[in-house]
Amino acid sequence: MAIIVTLVILFSLLSLALAAMWMGKTAFTYNSPTQQSPTSSLNPKSTVFSTPNQLKTLTPTSTPTSPESTPPTAKSNPIPSPTADETSNATSLNTPTVQPTPTPTPNPNSPQSFSTDFSSGNFNSWAIQNQSIGANMSVINGDAHFSTPIGSNNTYSYVQKNGFTSTVNSVIVASQDIYLTALPQGFTTGNGAIFFLYVIDAVGQNNGNLAVGIDGSDVWGLWIGGFPIYNYGFQTAGASPQSTTWYHLVLTINNPAQTVTLAVNGTTVIRESQHQFTDTTHAVNLISGIAEVWNNETHELNVGNVELSISSSLVPTPTPP
Repeated sequence: MAIIVTLVILFSLLSLALAAMWMGKTAFTYNSPTQQSPTSSLNPKSTVFSTPNQLKTLTPTSTPTSPESTPPTAKSNPIPSPTADETSNATSLNTPTVQPTPTPTPNPNSPQSFSTDFSSGNFNSWAIQNQSIGANMSVINGDAHFSTPIGSNNTYSYVQKNGFTSTVNSVIVASQDIYLTALPQGFTTGNGAIFFLYVIDAVGQNNGNLAVGIDGSDVWGLWIGGFPIYNYGFQTAGASPQSTTWYHLVLTINNPAQTVTLAVNGTTVIRESQHQFTDTTHAVNLISGIAEVWNNETHELNVGNVELSISSSLVPTPTPP
């Protein structure tokens, strides 16, 4: 009996000892850092990563980035993108159809005009400046000054303005002020003239040139030239021209009436009828200066206040009631 009791006691003590040993091993294992679960929270500021795989376990918000090396992320658009059908409809509704602009046809009967008083100090408003050897042109005190040397009848110094149109309905008025230092001297009628105001046909001169000048016989002259018809008219009224005197000249070409007139200081001194210039639509140019000399003398001419106007004599058709 004593032996049984003793065995029971020993067995109990052994059981207690085994239990104590098992509990102590469990507590040691729990506190060991080598057994820490890989799912535990990491602090990126104090953690040193040895492999790239460890970086993959971090979310993007826990990895510090450099603002210089990482471009900013664009903000998402709260407005949804339209579908292809919506885009097609929007384009067809909001984009106007552009109609081609028709090229306007110039109306040859529209008013045309040009004027200059040479106050600019140059000839920039003229398309052409033309002078022969030894000739000169300049602007002095607001007047254009043209001169030609002694030599031959091929001397000239003039400016030209292009881009006008004459029709069968046009009334063309060209005017300018002139001052001649000397007149042609000692020539018979029809010789030795100089010309200084022109309205000319722009294409081959086949439709006539109209030129105002002073004849070598010291009268006003009007040259109506063309191919093959031409006419040279002379002063029939008013006072004869004088040197060192200012004159205001007005050349009027009335196409419907088929007449050409020259007025000097308000007095009509020449009136001629003509047809070649008036009977068709054609481009015309304006010339001012010493454009033609029929003698071997030197000439000087001052010009001011050049004007050209072209209007239509068409009578508007009355509107029916």
